[in-house]
Amino acid sequence: MRIRATVAAVTGALALSAFAVPAAHAAPVAPNVTFSNVKINSGKALSIGAGSTVRVSATYTVTHPTTVSMANVDTGPLLYRGTSAADPDTLVGSDAPGTCTTVDTTTVNCSATITIPADELWNSDAGTWKQGGIAQDNKTRAEKRQSDLGTLPIRRATKLTTDAAPEPVKKGKILTVTGKLTRADWERGTYGVFSSQSVQLQFRK
Repeated sequence: MRIRATVAAVTGALALSAFAVPAAHAAPVAPNVTFSNVKINSGKALSIGAGSTVRVSATYTVTHPTTVSMANVDTGPLLYRGTSAADPDTLVGSDAPGTCTTVDTTTVNCSATITIPADELWNSDAGTWKQGGIAQDNKTRAEKRQSDLGTLPIRRATKLTTDAAPEPVKKGKILTVTGKLTRADWERGTYGVFSSQSVQLQFRK
């Protein structure tokens, strides 16, 4: 997976590699399937720390006509930024095709894992990502990408450290609490000062 690339590609068994089509033959037909119920990280915002690698689970449903055999179709979830999954600014796909369970003759429920290394993110990638799906004929490699299947906030992780002085604390004496708020810098692999932010500290006896 390479998120920084201008033209991003999904990796693993869902690699979007080019394939040659003989001129005398019609272009392969993309799988006639539809994605729904896409949930990545259970729909919860994703916080990624500096230098970390995050693996999140994804679930989704695929519906298809009875004429389509899912044994011939690989599917997976997508996270992307840009106007569509077909023409993204950045794109992340699942590590491998989803594992699917048949519900009925036209429906399967699937699960997959998406891995996101922080060192392949720009700081500007923090924000709302869109969810999508990809289906690929595992023989012809013809593919379909579906866009706008929900959103997922991806944030730069923050850390708050505090220190109270003087110690030991004495009754009736002034206690000074200092703190430092930092935020992950994905590009540098470190944490930098997160300035101009309001922080409320709460204390218990």
